[in-house]
Amino acid sequence: ILSKIGKNARFRFAGIIVQNLFFLITALLISRILGAGSLGDFMLAIAVFQILGYASTLGMKYGTLRYVAYYNGQSDAHRVKGTIFSSMVVSLSMGVILGGLLYIFAPWMTDRIFHVPALSGSFRILALTLPVLALSMVIIASLQGLKAIKQKVWLENYIQPLGMYA
Repeated sequence: ILSKIGKNARFRFAGIIVQNLFFLITALLISRILGAGSLGDFMLAIAVFQILGYASTLGMKYGTLRYVAYYNGQSDAHRVKGTIFSSMVVSLSMGVILGGLLYIFAPWMTDRIFHVPALSGSFRILALTLPVLALSMVIIASLQGLKAIKQKVWLENYIQPLGMYA
């Protein structure tokens, strides 16, 4: 069991390094090509996006992790599926609602709160992807609860950062 933990830890560590390298490369490219001000705008948009992403899960990310692991340990496949499905429905629904609100209020937020009206388009683009972020957070927690660590790391540390470039 210790060798399996060691393998998973090494894979997770490598995934974290790759994810941070993706982020560093993105930040360097934005700052070099568009300037420091644009990098600040990008970071602001990402921060709002991540906050709304966590809010849209309504804590389902952590509940899913706990109950999927618990029911999986009891070999109760029916409850595992039910937990995953219900948390996905709730998170996706909230992602759609919060994404819609962000899309509608993006011009107001960027002008009145952040005083950068040019960010309105970026906020609207991110608003369209908010349901996907909420859903992916719950899926990642489900994979971790099922002890599918390699799949979790691939999704969280390799595929999600590459999705930023799409």
